Amino acid sequence: MGVSACAFPIIEFEERAAPRRLAYSELRHAQPREAAALRTAPRRAETHDQARSSVIAPIVPEPEERPVALPGACHRALAAAGVRFETVARAVAPGVPWPIRLLGPVRGVTFEASDKDPVHSILDCRLGLSLLTWAQDLRRAGVRRVEHYSMYRPGARVGGDGAVSGHAHGLAIDAARFTLNDGAVVDVLDDWEGRKRGQAPCPVRRDESSASRLLRRVTCSAIDDNVFQVVLTPHYNRAHNNHVHLERKPEVDWTYVR
Repeated sequence: MGVSACAFPIIEFEERAAPRRLAYSELRHAQPREAAALRTAPRRAETHDQARSSVIAPIVPEPEERPVALPGACHRALAAAGVRFETVARAVAPGVPWPIRLLGPVRGVTFEASDKDPVHSILDCRLGLSLLTWAQDLRRAGVRRVEHYSMYRPGARVGGDGAVSGHAHGLAIDAARFTLNDGAVVDVLDDWEGRKRGQAPCPVRRDESSASRLLRRVTCSAIDDNVFQVVLTPHYNRAHNNHVHLERKPEVDWTYVR
């Protein structure tokens, strides 16, 4: 079921600290503190192009105790925000510590794999928390649907150095197309302007089309709010001409944007 952004309070899972700067953008930084925050979540019934980067460190699965201890609290946090989802057996999604699949919109925004492959729609619950936060900015921008190439890709590797990709753990989304309230579709490949390699993707440019401003706005707002820790845009390389790679890295205390 769809849930409006005003129906539930914003759930904070991170606290701000001094920034650590990487890449080209001015970045705000948050140190994840999921364990304490998630324990306070109310109890409720649970109901693609491949990103290539030689600079992303592999995501190391957390110690076995944490996936056992915290997924229930993460599930309750999503359920408390009205997000419908199903849990997925870890045997079906090897490499994903807390696998789930969304069954409906997240605060009114539908996230859907472009190829309809149910495997590509699996995600780690913690990525679901990031989408929950990002969805508020998406709705304010008039976005009701995000089409992506994948969230989970079994065994995905980063091009260049072969490091483990965030997609291998269901912790990244390759967002390609954004459907607006009036049915218009904004496409990263066609509508992202001024994509000079190495140029900082943020802040929003005022001298570009409304479609390009929208794409940059929803990307930069996610960066400013520390929703994701790795964001790779069309400014990065040709492999990202048609999507923005947004990745949750629970174990780091920095943000990387290109």
